[in-house]
Amino acid sequence: MMNLHVLLICLSTLSIFSFSFTAKSEVFTGEIKGYVYDAQTLEGVPFASVYVEINGKSVGTLTDIDGYYSIEFIPAGKYTLTVSFVGYETFSEKIKLSGNEVVVKDVYLEEGGINLEEVVTIRGSRAEGTEYYIDGIRPRDKKNRKSTVPPNSATPTRSLDPIAANSNSAGVQDYEEKTSTEQYEKPAENTFITTEKEDTSTFSIDVDGASLSNVRRFLMRQNQLPPSDAVRVEELINYFPYNYTAPEANAADPFSIYTELSDCPWNANTRLLHIGLKAKNIATYDLPPSNLVFLIDVSGSMNNAERLPLLKKAFTLLVHQMRDEDKISMVVYAGAAGVVLPPTSGKDKEKIYQAIDNLQAGGSTAGGAGIELAYKTAEENLLKNGNNRIILATDGDFNVGISNDNDLVKMIEEKRQKGIFLTVLGFGMGNYKDAKMEKLADKGNGNYYYIDDFNEARKVLITQMNATLFTVAKDVKTQVIFNPKMVKAYRLVGYENRLLANEDFDDDTKDAGEMGAGHSVTALYELELWNTKNANTASLLELRFRYKQANGDESKLLTKNVSLNLYQPLAQSSDDFRFSAAVAMWGMLLSDSAFKAEATYEKAFNLAEKSQGTYADGMRSSLVNLIRKTEELDK
Repeated sequence: MMNLHVLLICLSTLSIFSFSFTAKSEVFTGEIKGYVYDAQTLEGVPFASVYVEINGKSVGTLTDIDGYYSIEFIPAGKYTLTVSFVGYETFSEKIKLSGNEVVVKDVYLEEGGINLEEVVTIRGSRAEGTEYYIDGIRPRDKKNRKSTVPPNSATPTRSLDPIAANSNSAGVQDYEEKTSTEQYEKPAENTFITTEKEDTSTFSIDVDGASLSNVRRFLMRQNQLPPSDAVRVEELINYFPYNYTAPEANAADPFSIYTELSDCPWNANTRLLHIGLKAKNIATYDLPPSNLVFLIDVSGSMNNAERLPLLKKAFTLLVHQMRDEDKISMVVYAGAAGVVLPPTSGKDKEKIYQAIDNLQAGGSTAGGAGIELAYKTAEENLLKNGNNRIILATDGDFNVGISNDNDLVKMIEEKRQKGIFLTVLGFGMGNYKDAKMEKLADKGNGNYYYIDDFNEARKVLITQMNATLFTVAKDVKTQVIFNPKMVKAYRLVGYENRLLANEDFDDDTKDAGEMGAGHSVTALYELELWNTKNANTASLLELRFRYKQANGDESKLLTKNVSLNLYQPLAQSSDDFRFSAAVAMWGMLLSDSAFKAEATYEKAFNLAEKSQGTYADGMRSSLVNLIRKTEELDK
C-alpha cells in the first residue's frame, strides 16, 4: 500500500506550482481564468493544478470545487498554460497576454497519466486501519468523484462542497467526547455611547476568521446553534472578501482607506458607517525568504479524524507552496516537546512530507514547553530581513507545564520582541479551547483561523497564503473622533475584545492588530445623528489610523475626514456595504444581540443574496446557505 508521503510526492510531481500571487502594480496587468472540466463527463475537476512559468518560476493556483481557476496580475507576454491532475493527461497551451487583458480559457482534461487507486491508512487514530481516500476522492474513478464515503468504510470522509462537507456529520460522532468542554470568552457587547459622554472611539483592527468557520461547524456539521460566546461579529464580517482597491506596490503606506455611509438595514433610526482597509499585495516571488517553524500538537486530544489527519493534509498544502529559499522546521509536543525536523529547505519536500507523514497522536499536552522550544528554534535560525513565523496547530488543550492563559500570553509577548510572528490554526471539537488560542495569536503578532475541513485549509494556506504568512503592517490601530454637533451617539459593531483606551492610540508600546499582504479589514459603526438641516458638508467625524512597518518600532499617523455628504440611500450603496451589513445582521441574530432591533433572517438573506457581486470562489454565496440554516435551527 502506498503511504502518505509517497502519494504526496506523486501529487506534487504531477502538479508542480507556486501559489497564485496577488501583487498589483503597473506591470502586473493580465489575467487568465476559466474552468477545468473532465472531457468525458463535463464535470468540473476540483483541486487541479493550473500554472504558468514567469521568470523561470511556476506561478499558479488550484481549481476550486467547481473547477474554476484564476491567475491574476500576470505581466504582458507569452506563456504556456499548464493544467494537471492525477489520472488525467497534462494539458499545455500557449497563451499571449497584452496589457489589461483577461483571457478566458476553459480546459477539458482527457483520461490518462498515473492510475492512482491506492488508499491511505491514517495511523494513530481511534479508527486505526480504516482506509481513507485523499480528500475523499478516488482520482481515477469518476463515478465516485462526488462520493463522500469510500466503499466498506465505517467512517465517511468529507465532501468537496464546503457547505455539504460541514453538514455531513455521519460517522463523526464516534470520535467526539461525550461531554463538551469547549471554552469561549467574550466581553459584554458594545452599547451606544453618547458623544456628550465620550466623542472618541479606539480599537485594534482584527483580520482573524476563526469565528466564522467555527460557527459554520456548529450549524452545518453538528446541526445546532453555536454558543453565543463563539460568535465574534467582526470575524464573521472579515471572513469574506471585499472589493477594496489596494495601494500600488510602491505606495508609501501599506494599506488604503475606504469609507461609506448609508442607512442601517436593521434600524430605521440610525445610519451605518462602513470603514474598509486594504493591504498592498506582494507577488510570491518578491516575498522575502521564510523561516517557518511548524509547532504541532500530537497529544491524545488530537487523536480524532478531524484533528491530526486533517492537520497533516493542511500542512502538506502549505509545504507544497514553499520555495527553495524557504526553510521549515517542525516541533511537536505531547507529554514533552521535541524537534522532529531540523531546518529544511523548501526544495527538499520529500523529507518534509515524510516528517508530516510520521506524526502520530498520544499522551498529555505540554503546550507551553512546545511553544518555548518553537521560539528557540525560530530564534536560532532567525532571518534578519526575512519572514520569521511559528505556525501553531492545536485544539488548544494545554494541560502540562505552562497552561495558564496569562502565563502563556506573557511568554509570547516577550518572544514577539525578537521579530517572530505567530499564526494559530485551530482544529477539532468537543474540547476546543477557542479563548486560549485567540489570546495567543493576538499577543503573538499573528492571526488565528479555525480549520473545520479541507476547503478551509486550502483557503487559509493556499488561496490566502500571502495574507496568512506575510505581515505588511503591525500594531494597526483605529481611532474615530466624532463631531458632537452632528453625531448624537455611536456603537461599534463587534470588536469587543479589541477595544483600546483612547490614550493607547498614541502609545507605541501598546500592541494592536497585524495586516498581511492583500488582507482587507472591515469595521462598522452604527450612528445616531442629530436632525441637522443643510449640513451635508459639515464634518461628521475624523478617522485616524496608526501603524508600524512590519520590521519597525515607530508608528505613522494617517487621517481622513468624513462629512455627511458621503451618505447615500441603501439602494444606491455598494455591494460591499450591503453584504457587510447582511453579515452583521446575521451575526447579531446568532448572538441574540440586544441591538438587533428590526433585524430578521429574511432581511439578512435578501441583502446577502442581492449583494454577492462577481466573486467566483463561492464564499459570499455560502453566507446565504448559512443564514437559511441558522433560521431553520433558531425556532
